[in-house]
Amino acid sequence: MVLNLDLIICVADIPLLGVNLKAALAGMETMLEYGLMADWGEAQRARARERLKADSSTRLNREKSLQPVKTELPPGLKDQIWENILNKENEKWVKVSGI
Repeated sequence: MVLNLDLIICVADIPLLGVNLKAALAGMETMLEYGLMADWGEAQRARARERLKADSSTRLNREKSLQPVKTELPPGLKDQIWENILNKENEKWVKVSGI
C-alpha cells in the first residue's frame, strides 16, 4: 500500500508550510522486491556483520582471559601459608573451647 499525502498548513488563509509525503506500508521483502529501501537494507546488514565480527573478537579475548594462570610459589611460602591457616584454626579452637 502506498499513501501519497499533500499537506498545506495555512493561517488566516495564507499558506505557510507545504508537505508532500509518500509512505509505503509493506513487508521488507516486498519493499526490496520493488526497489524501496534497498540502501537501508544493505546498511542494516553491513552493521549487523560488523556487530557480529566485534562480538566474536570480544568473545575470543574473553576466553583467552579466562585461561588458568600457572604460578609457582617461592620455596617456603607454601609452608608459611599453611602454618598461618593452622594457627588461625587453633586460635578459633582455643576461643571455642575456653582454654
